[in-house]
Amino acid sequence: MEKLLLRPDISSHFANILSSNLNPLIERYVKDSVSKTFIPAYSQQSSAMHQELLRELRNEIHNVKKESVAWQNDTARGQEVYDVHSSISGLFSDFGLISSH
Repeated sequence: MEKLLLRPDISSHFANILSSNLNPLIERYVKDSVSKTFIPAYSQQSSAMHQELLRELRNEIHNVKKESVAWQNDTARGQEVYDVHSSISGLFSDFGLISSH
């Protein structure tokens, strides 16, 4: 029996039968493993990463808005100070013209 199995034509035929029967089983097992394990894990990690990215973007946008409002307030205060200074300078000029007459 051993000599018969070791013959090249018989061993080749036996290997061909095994590979043709095992390949579909192995392929199905790999596909099931990928679809049941890897894809859900990837989807979960991808979703978590997406949520974290959105949270970070919202925080950055909020910080930019706060900085913009603060800058606008500072600019408005600066303009108010300039306007008051101009008004006072104008009053002093008018007062100087009135008092010199």
